[in-house]
Amino acid sequence: MEWWWNNTVIPLEDAFADEIETQLFPAFGLDRHEYRLTWDRSQVPALQEDEIAKHQMVREDYRAGVIDLFTATVQLGGEAVEDMRGVYHRECGS
Repeated sequence: MEWWWNNTVIPLEDAFADEIETQLFPAFGLDRHEYRLTWDRSQVPALQEDEIAKHQMVREDYRAGVIDLFTATVQLGGEAVEDMRGVYHRECGS
């Protein structure tokens, strides 16, 4: 589905935006160099990161000590606090 969006829908939307900017903006006194028409694709499921894979990757990075708790929390959309900076996962015991 992502391929279809990236190779069909998005180029078509971009072409529509170019035409609107070229033909309609001047009719409303808008300068196409000052204004730009963009599409909000933030709610298109096919274009969203795979949340399960994202969470798994962040957990693995945290457990491996690659990122701290602050970074992991931010990457997962949580509310991080300054006390989380520099807090890395460490294995306890053997």
